[in-house]
Amino acid sequence: MRVASFYRFVDIADPQALRDELQAVCAGRDLLGTILVATEGVNGTLAGTGDAIRETFAWLEARLELAEPLEARWTSAEEAPFRRMRVRVKKEIVALGRPDIRPQRGTGDTIPPERWNELISDPHTLVVDTR
Repeated sequence: MRVASFYRFVDIADPQALRDELQAVCAGRDLLGTILVATEGVNGTLAGTGDAIRETFAWLEARLELAEPLEARWTSAEEAPFRRMRVRVKKEIVALGRPDIRPQRGTGDTIPPERWNELISDPHTLVVDTR
């Protein structure tokens, strides 16, 4: 059995409609797991055959009109890590407690990994707000 964890920040106008469709798609492919859906995106873990998971990702990419394919962390399991399939609507897919933060609408600059240590060593990079 294959297990894939994934998330994507993307604007979703009607999370309830996506929840209903996605629940049916996953059930039709005999998948188990949990997916959270919110206006800010999707976050979940699926277990089943690799083909069924990849087909579900393809469906989700088309349904959400994603420009880039979903990326997942893949692993294997001898037994099903979930008992059922649940797709739930939530306020946030990642609990930040800050609805004003919308990663899909813009983030900071992207830097190459080889510049990371240099960047975080710069005392002007990280500013702590102590309010």
